[in-house]
Amino acid sequence: MATKDTKERIIDGAIELYNSMGFRNVTMDDIASDLHISKRTIYEIFSSKDELILACLTQVHKSIYLMQKEMYKRSKDPFLMMLYIITTVTSANLHYNRILSEAKDYYPAFNAQLVKSYGAQFKDSLRVMFDEAAKRGDLRKGVDIEIALDLIALYIMTGIHNVTDIETDDKVYSKLCESFFTYLRGLLSIDAIKRYDRNEKRFRKIFEG
Repeated sequence: MATKDTKERIIDGAIELYNSMGFRNVTMDDIASDLHISKRTIYEIFSSKDELILACLTQVHKSIYLMQKEMYKRSKDPFLMMLYIITTVTSANLHYNRILSEAKDYYPAFNAQLVKSYGAQFKDSLRVMFDEAAKRGDLRKGVDIEIALDLIALYIMTGIHNVTDIETDDKVYSKLCESFFTYLRGLLSIDAIKRYDRNEKRFRKIFEG
């Protein structure tokens, strides 16, 4: 009887292979060989390759969400929190670029469901940060928070879709970070801009990881 640890090990191993080689290029035999287990053990838990892939996609989205939640412990400053959350989610999405990209092609309905669910949670967390920043007087007047959230999501997805090779990730991530910093700074009130400009080096270190 397969254990919970075995199931998690299979999912984690499959994620790495799928993300490196693609869904079509990885067989159940490949996964079994890589994990040094029998293919029968895998089929005791997952009835098909499709079932395993769907479990992997769910785990990837869940992992990114948990990384995002972890960022809440980093700072009480809403602007810093936005930087932490955005850069963490962007970096994670870029890391899982291939598996997330192929999910749209091969499992569009299931992928759309995951994106809607976890994407909504991502926007909700940022909305809390924006609301807090507005209360502190850190946002300039007239900022439409919903539009700001949509643009941030667009920034992230555009950057991820432009990654064609794992070696380009660092360049794309660097450009995204610079765009985020410029964009978020543009949302700030004059007093907040002055305050955050004095801490620019520290903020940029967050982007650099």
